[in-house]
Amino acid sequence: MHRRYTPIALTLVVAVVGATGCGGSATEAKTTGEKETTQAESGGSRGERVVIAGIAFKPKTLPVSVNTTVRWTNEDTAQHTVTSKEGAELQSKLLNKDGTYETTFKKPGTYHYFCKVHPFMEAVVVVKG
Repeated sequence: MHRRYTPIALTLVVAVVGATGCGGSATEAKTTGEKETTQAESGGSRGERVVIAGIAFKPKTLPVSVNTTVRWTNEDTAQHTVTSKEGAELQSKLLNKDGTYETTFKKPGTYHYFCKVHPFMEAVVVVKG
C-alpha cells in the first residue's frame, strides 16, 4: 500500500528538519517565534545595533571592539537573513518583521555579510582587538 503525502505535510517536515540546524560554534542559536538570539559566551562588553530597513543594513560598516554583542533587527516587511560571505560566524534564520539576531564577536577581524534573500544587501562588521 502506498501513502500519498500532501504538500503541507512535506512542508512541515522540511520546516522542522531545517529548524533544527547544526551546532559546532562557540555560540548557540535559539529561535523564539520570529526572533532569533544567539547566546554567546558570557563577557560581552557592550552592545551595538544594526537595523535592516529599506532593503539595506544600516550602518553599512560597523566598527566594534572584541567582546561586543551586535543585534540586527528587521524593520522591513520583507524577510531577511544575516549570513557570512566567508566562514560561518553569522548564520541567522529568516527574520520576519521585528525579528532579531545577535552574536558576540570574540576575535578581531573583518566580517563581511549579506542577505540570502536579497544578495545585493551587503555590510561589514570590523572587530578591533
